[in-house]
Amino acid sequence: MLKLLLSSKADKHATNQSNLTALGVAEQHNNRERIRILRGCFIPVVSNIKSKWEKQIAKCVAKASSIIFEDLDNISSDDRNALLVVLGLLLTGTYQATLSPPGGVWQGNGTEWPQASTDTVAEGRSVLPPYDFLLFYIPICVVFM
Repeated sequence: MLKLLLSSKADKHATNQSNLTALGVAEQHNNRERIRILRGCFIPVVSNIKSKWEKQIAKCVAKASSIIFEDLDNISSDDRNALLVVLGLLLTGTYQATLSPPGGVWQGNGTEWPQASTDTVAEGRSVLPPYDFLLFYIPICVVFM
């Protein structure tokens, strides 16, 4: 809720009846997560860097979408239907790949990896080695986005 209020440009310097700001109240209750969120907003350098990155990302996304979807209004009905089918298949395939990666995930029956491996296993962790996992997931995430 705090992040939502701050992103909606709520007044960070508003005070309550005890003349405490939101940061003061968070410090009074020793709530570390809220203190971390609020301090990030009060540090001008962090706020400026964050807003610059957000503007840069928004600019890149707008440019990419204008290039990708340029002249999309002028395509035929058949081409539009084919595009929707292809995009639906890509979305479905990448979504399914994120839910069940190749080899699956470790089910956590209380045992360890086979003797060839030195790592112990965590439940819900991919069976793929970390390097292979990244090689698989980075392209999948890009396609899904």
